[in-house]
Amino acid sequence: LRDAELAPDAHLDVRSAFGGIAIRVPPGWRIESTVKSLGGGVAVGVPKPEAPDGPTLRIDGLTVFGGVAVGAMPAA
Repeated sequence: LRDAELAPDAHLDVRSAFGGIAIRVPPGWRIESTVKSLGGGVAVGVPKPEAPDGPTLRIDGLTVFGGVAVGAMPAA
């Protein structure tokens, strides 16, 4: 998603079992995560400060014996 433009009320639903998901977003995006984890982990590493008027991505989902990592990277 590093080069994506976010639509209003954007929502991403993720599911993982015995594996992982890495989501890279542009700097300035605000991330709201309600991803649940069983035997794994969820890491949202978007650097602060977020842009106060930056777009918000809502991420929901479940990971079982795996993980979900969200981080910001500059566009290549």
